[in-house]
Amino acid sequence: MKLFFFTLVLLQLNFNTSALVPCFVSVQNSSSQHIQNTSNNLVSQDEVYEDDFAPMLLFLVIFALVCIGAGIVLTALVLLIIFVLIGAGILSASILVGLNNKSFSKGFKTFLVSTSAVVGLTVGLSFFYAIHETMKIWTLSTALISGGLSGIIAGIGFGFFAFYVIQKLTSFFKVKLNKALN
Repeated sequence: MKLFFFTLVLLQLNFNTSALVPCFVSVQNSSSQHIQNTSNNLVSQDEVYEDDFAPMLLFLVIFALVCIGAGIVLTALVLLIIFVLIGAGILSASILVGLNNKSFSKGFKTFLVSTSAVVGLTVGLSFFYAIHETMKIWTLSTALISGGLSGIIAGIGFGFFAFYVIQKLTSFFKVKLNKALN
């Protein structure tokens, strides 16, 4: 067994193993390991070239980077699909409300209130989650429920307010345009 170990050491150090000479490994005071054969020639490990290239490690790193990249792309794709579906749902609901009531104004109001509710929900969740992460005031579920509810309420309120402002601005500009044309 010892002969097998020394043969492996010699093969690792690129020595000629045809004339195998008994050798031993000793640790000296300088804490560097030397290999000494019977002719008292010292070969330091620092002088022997070691190839530390590990192709399997390189393969694993490349594989990990590809997996991380694929995860990022898939996450972005799923989020894009979700946003498109939410937008299409809001738009189609607004068109249906406008066609059902035969009023462009009610369809636009539905679109504005629905869009601002979704944006308010997103902002409220993000804001309360940031507060939870920085101050640790509430539990995570309490922060998300509070953020979601307050965001939806604020978004719906902002939607009605924005519709009122847009309605007043359009009537104001309509009167100004009629005065300018007459």
